[in-house]
Amino acid sequence: MTSKPTILLAIQNLHLAEIFARQFAREGWEVEVVDKLPAAELRAVQFRPNIMILDAQSFSSVSKELRRLKSLPTLLKTKIVLLADQTHHTFVHEALTAGAAEYVLAGHLTPSSLVTKMKRLLAV
Repeated sequence: MTSKPTILLAIQNLHLAEIFARQFAREGWEVEVVDKLPAAELRAVQFRPNIMILDAQSFSSVSKELRRLKSLPTLLKTKIVLLADQTHHTFVHEALTAGAAEYVLAGHLTPSSLVTKMKRLLAV
């Protein structure tokens, strides 16, 4: 028996988070949703998801927060993905250098394309 992939969606826009959550659940994922970064960290330590999708707007300092999250022993194997409304080359580079596994633009995603991207990310 294969275990379900797990994902934690920490997205401030709960409407958007629920849309993504429904699609992941339909695809057989175990899903948790929170809307604040501190809640995401606490829930991630308990839930130990394969992937965390974090709203880039939640960060005051992307590199500092990502490095801190990636240093937590319970999250060492968790892939962290940043979701943003817009992008800037410097911001993307900073996020990836600090440990983000992926950087995705919300406006360029459908729920099914996000699931496909995350499946590919788990296969790596």
